Amino acid sequence: MLQSLARLIIKALGWKLIEPPNRPARMLIVAYPHTSNWDFPLGLLYKWSNGMPFRFWIKDSAMRLPLMGAWIRKVGGVSINRKAAHGVVETTIKEMRNSPFFWLVVAPAGTRSYSNGWRTGFYHLWQASGCPLGLAYIDYGKKEIGVRDYVLCSGDMQAD
Repeated sequence: MLQSLARLIIKALGWKLIEPPNRPARMLIVAYPHTSNWDFPLGLLYKWSNGMPFRFWIKDSAMRLPLMGAWIRKVGGVSINRKAAHGVVETTIKEMRNSPFFWLVVAPAGTRSYSNGWRTGFYHLWQASGCPLGLAYIDYGKKEIGVRDYVLCSGDMQAD
């Protein structure tokens, strides 16, 4: 029911869903650039329209909002304190390895504002997990949302 409703909304809004074939069972999905507050509701519509139970890292302050925090957690939000390390990468790696299906979406810039480079937590997670990285995007001009490709980690952060 939710999947059909989400597909109807996406189509009514004029958006096209993009997804390469052969989706892996475990994957880290990087969403870049993350430039708009609209990324979140569009991302949820994409998630629901494909029936994908992925999770996503979200700043901890969003999770502290009354009622909203509980709802964000229910739809897949995982709280991240961007100012301090709390073993989130290590915990997530264990979860990925022990789950038959695990997709996690991260925004490597860590903000919607301009940043001079990406945070590296997602890269360490990608490298240690051995899972493919899904390259996700939202193109507001073309009204496309999806995953462009899957890539494997070479172990050379600068090259990747």
